[in-house]
Amino acid sequence: EPGWEENNKDNVFRIITRNRLFKTDKEIKVGMTVEDLKKAYEIIEVSTEGELGIHIIVKDFDGSFGIELPNSNDWWNINKSTIPDSLRVTEIIIVGK
Repeated sequence: EPGWEENNKDNVFRIITRNRLFKTDKEIKVGMTVEDLKKAYEIIEVSTEGELGIHIIVKDFDGSFGIELPNSNDWWNINKSTIPDSLRVTEIIIVGK
């Protein structure tokens, strides 16, 4: 995706992949679990804001990890300490600097 402002609309702002072939510097790929993610990175925040679903922000990674929604009617109440380890990564988002 390009930037949104006049001064950066020609720059890459964000790259999103749902491809299982790509992995991060710490070997995390789409399809892996929250448990795998916790072993590789320190979770800073679990975001359930907006219409994007669940995203995990981790230390030492410029982006976030989209996570599948659990079978729960109150998934937006999930936080860093309550996110189920069994949920899977559905996308990896890399944000440009």
